[in-house]
Amino acid sequence: MACPFCDTLQEIMPLAEGETAHCRVCGTELYQNRPRSLQHTVAYCLAGLFLMVLVLLFPFLSMNNSGLKSSMTVWSAAGVLWQEGSYAIAIATAAFIVIFPIALLAGLLYVVFPLIMGWHAPGAQWVFRQVTQLQTWVMVEVFFLAAIVSLLKLVKLADITLGQGFWAFALLVVMLVGALSSIDQMEFWDRLEAAAEKGGEG
Repeated sequence: MACPFCDTLQEIMPLAEGETAHCRVCGTELYQNRPRSLQHTVAYCLAGLFLMVLVLLFPFLSMNNSGLKSSMTVWSAAGVLWQEGSYAIAIATAAFIVIFPIALLAGLLYVVFPLIMGWHAPGAQWVFRQVTQLQTWVMVEVFFLAAIVSLLKLVKLADITLGQGFWAFALLVVMLVGALSSIDQMEFWDRLEAAAEKGGEG
């Protein structure tokens, strides 16, 4: 394999559990042997999808301003933007905060879970490549940080109560990071190749 930083060709060597291989020239981390990485990825994905359901169902926050009470979910925020004519922002909000994260988690689950069971999902290579590209378009952590900044300003104007959706979203950010960082790509491709050789797809 080639080092992603200096392009030096490296020999792939087997590693003990927990060990990390580095480039012999520049020291860049190349790959790790993460114990049960695919099982961890599946757990993060399932938890993330469950939390996304909670995010969509429960209020992100509730606001009380001079007796006027209102609540907002992540999904309703995109709806308000749409009603106000901010169509591009509404679509971007729905895509980056809801649709892309769901697609990423579901895509990872689709390709990884069958490998744990010893078989090869149809189109697994293509789906995994799309998931890899989709990572740059998932912006839940950006939205969450922006929401915190906005909340700090809103508390001066009204009484703010953080809803279940807020805490579910905070955990969702953690699950997404965990799902993406836990997967051992070396193990993934090795298992994918082995499963394809054993019985094809399905």
